[in-house]
Amino acid sequence: MNENPHLLTLVKYILPEEIFQYFEITKIEEQGKELHIYLDENPDKPDIYSGYNLLSKGFHEEAIIKDYPIRNKATLLHVRRRRWLVEESY
Repeated sequence: MNENPHLLTLVKYILPEEIFQYFEITKIEEQGKELHIYLDENPDKPDIYSGYNLLSKGFHEEAIIKDYPIRNKATLLHVRRRRWLVEESY
């Protein structure tokens, strides 16, 4: 993320720390009275498929989560989960 490192640090204090085990912040935007935080799932393969060869095939459609407001700004989390394919299945 090429954003202000201080802004990234601040967001890490605001969001639950568990999020950062699974997601990376890719962008933070302020649009009027809204704060948009974009999160992409880390490329860690799911444990349930540890015995399979998995291929990352991009991301599923983005889910938008309306979170608690920060300083009277609506906060929207844009979350993208990875799309995995089992190599042997195609």
